[in-house]
Amino acid sequence: MIARFMLWALPAWSLIAISCKKTVDVNIDDSPSLYVIEGKLNNSGGCSVLISLTQNYKDSSAFKGVDSAVVTITPEGGAPFKLKEMAKGQYLTYYKGIPGKTYQLQVNVGGQQFTASSTMPQVVELNEVNVTYEKISGDSRYVANATYSDPAAQANYYNFIQTVNRKRAGAVFINEDHLTNGSKVTFPLLYEGNLADSYSSDIRKGDTVQVEMQCIDPVVYKYWYSLKAGASGESIMATPANPVTNITGGALGYFSAYTSQSKKVIVK
Repeated sequence: MIARFMLWALPAWSLIAISCKKTVDVNIDDSPSLYVIEGKLNNSGGCSVLISLTQNYKDSSAFKGVDSAVVTITPEGGAPFKLKEMAKGQYLTYYKGIPGKTYQLQVNVGGQQFTASSTMPQVVELNEVNVTYEKISGDSRYVANATYSDPAAQANYYNFIQTVNRKRAGAVFINEDHLTNGSKVTFPLLYEGNLADSYSSDIRKGDTVQVEMQCIDPVVYKYWYSLKAGASGESIMATPANPVTNITGGALGYFSAYTSQSKKVIVK
């Protein structure tokens, strides 16, 4: 059968609502539902793990969280700490990650154990966010751009989150420095594919646009790359495939320790 799972974006300390989603169809032949784990830890105090189950293709798109999980994170050289279940499927705590440290996630739920590891990269400064008016494929529209200086000392991987009037785009915006190592980079947040599927509002004059730049580790970059390729039809696979994951034990999803910076601009 074809199953469906949701990738949800949870504001760092939101206990009320989940802000946005990306739907991914996964080919699962006569298999039971799989756990989906979305773990995030950043350098500003945000630490959350969402746990849900894959859904049948015809099921509602509402988030179906899984309760009663035991979720712990162990920092490199430190003691493990437990995340508190604040709502069904939503596990949170306040913890500031340290760049360069590796973090181990462990989730025990439904008699199963899942683990993952992620190393938080060093901070790369987000210098500027601006919005330009561009002609793309015969149409003119506003495009948000993030400018940063890529360090030459190591490989760097980036994930960008675009929000327009506090509504987050569902498109995946990622970049790496294979061709731009050590250079000043201006990265346009362009959605490659059907805009109707991106959950992204058009940018207009007067809008407030926020861009968050996340420095992510290479394994998490592979996750977002494979997710983007599958969602846009870029994958060379003949049949749908699960996004690459750094979670062991058979769950879908990812665990990312990342640094985060955000800047806002009002379109004039």
